[in-house]
Amino acid sequence: MTDTRQAPAGWYTDPDTPTQLRWWDGEAWGPTAPPTPAKPKGKGFAVTSLTLGLISVLTSLFLGWDAPALLTVIIGGAFGIIGAAASRNVKTVRTLYITALVINALAFLLIFW
Repeated sequence: MTDTRQAPAGWYTDPDTPTQLRWWDGEAWGPTAPPTPAKPKGKGFAVTSLTLGLISVLTSLFLGWDAPALLTVIIGGAFGIIGAAASRNVKTVRTLYITALVINALAFLLIFW
């Protein structure tokens, strides 16, 4: 006795291209793969901006090195602004950029305080 049941309709790994998905309608494979969702922008600029902001705060507060702190604030702020502008639609990444910008602004104020 042969099992004639078919898999239910849905997206499955493409039998011809295992790295893609393909629609199975319950009887035959569909002609196209699903659209790939846009990947959110990376967090690289945000992490860099946040790190530079923290370095600026620490060097200004504990070491009194205002010139290196100012340089890292300027670079960190630039990374934060560029990244925030590029990540308009990704809420979690944008929050990280805003946090980084706030820390950079705090470092800037500490340098000139």
